[in-house]
Amino acid sequence: MFSFFACPGNLQVLMTGQPTFRMLRCGDSVQVGGQFWIEVTTAAVLPVVMGFQFTQYDAPNLFSETLIHGPFQQFDHTHLFENSGGGTLIRDTISCRLKWPYGGEIGTRLMVAKSLHAMFAYRATELQQLAQSAFEFRKPGDI
Repeated sequence: MFSFFACPGNLQVLMTGQPTFRMLRCGDSVQVGGQFWIEVTTAAVLPVVMGFQFTQYDAPNLFSETLIHGPFQQFDHTHLFENSGGGTLIRDTISCRLKWPYGGEIGTRLMVAKSLHAMFAYRATELQQLAQSAFEFRKPGDI
């Protein structure tokens, strides 16, 4: 499962059913210092571009990214992978806070937290379906 996430382009695969998400640019693999850029449409009409930089990579255990461009004062995301009963348990930890002009801590609690929970629930369902199918995903180094 780690190899699926080690190719940043596979995020678009997970989010295919979400018309509010678009991958703008990414490298072929997760590596410290590498970047990916996404666009998320909020409030049904407002496109928000966000850039992230990978800050940690410890295959096959974890990787992390932090926001380098976007509406958040802080956005740190760590993906942890644990072997569990013949499968892989994936844990995501996120620490985020909107910049003051975008609502700050109150906006984060009222708007962002709910959206993040919904997005990760959707992603978990999609990932489960992909894992149960014969889906062939890109791996780092695939052309």
